[in-house]
Amino acid sequence: MNAEFATLISGFGGALLGAVVGGVISWILARQSAANTAERDKAVRDQEQKGQALKLMMKASLVLSDVVAIKNSIDQSLSEANERGLSHYPFWRRVLPIVSSNQIYQIEASELAPLMEAKANEIVYAATDMLMQHSVLIAALQSYSEKRGELKKIIKRHTATEDGVLTSGLTESEVAEMAPYEIELESLIKEVRSRLHPVQELAEKVTFGIGPAIQKHYGDNDFPVFVAAQIGQEAATES
Repeated sequence: MNAEFATLISGFGGALLGAVVGGVISWILARQSAANTAERDKAVRDQEQKGQALKLMMKASLVLSDVVAIKNSIDQSLSEANERGLSHYPFWRRVLPIVSSNQIYQIEASELAPLMEAKANEIVYAATDMLMQHSVLIAALQSYSEKRGELKKIIKRHTATEDGVLTSGLTESEVAEMAPYEIELESLIKEVRSRLHPVQELAEKVTFGIGPAIQKHYGDNDFPVFVAAQIGQEAATES
């Protein structure tokens, strides 16, 4: 092997080695860049999913607050009526029209996605059931308040007694006209009362369950967790 050939081989080998080393370095850098991009994409996706979970948790807390307020309002009406010795009256005569938020909430698939990914299936089922039952509850409550307001068109003569009880004078035709209202009103207020506890249980499960589930799945201890005291729940005596 002459000197020129040896120099050629040496130069070719050096160039090949340089190309291989350069290729390896480029591959490593490209892989690292792809990994960094994937990590950033995952962080963005996780943040978006946690935001959706937080939206659902807020909806559940609003439903819970609404249900507790309705329950307290009904209990107060019953308690006041009972104190006046009217416990023998049907519910519709003792429960005044109730003012609630009347807000109906819709559930979105994107709000359930993070819970499904976290395998919190019980919370997913509870959330869908909660919002459906809450919408039915609000519809019944609105109908009750509207029907009770319509009675003013029938009952026109009132006498206020000293203890605050309103006594009304009715003719036979007015009594007959009221009969369908009485049946419907009693049915509506009983339906409202029967739905309150189930909706409250579902709302509590969702409101207080989302935080721990998201924290565990995403490893994010800063994700908010609601507790009963934050929702302003109060124990109410069943009447």
